[in-house]
Amino acid sequence: MERTELSDPERRFWDLMDRTYAQSRGSLFSFNGIFHDSLSNLAEEDLIDLYDVLDRAVCRLFKWEVWGAYRTIFRSREDVEMVTFCQWVI
Repeated sequence: MERTELSDPERRFWDLMDRTYAQSRGSLFSFNGIFHDSLSNLAEEDLIDLYDVLDRAVCRLFKWEVWGAYRTIFRSREDVEMVTFCQWVI
């Protein structure tokens, strides 16, 4: 797979995720709280940019191979749950 340069919003999203993970020390509960606090401090334009980055990442995962893994793990066919699964993977 060819490596592409990240856009500024993508770089900010992944930097935020990296910082949040480092601060949480691997605790999902801590991660969620720290991530929530980080998002609440952002300007609306930045939130929209980050949402777009997450949405594009979910769309890239929404393919048959991932759908098959999702169905095998959860035995479900719901599209909404598949989106949640993709967000979890990201």
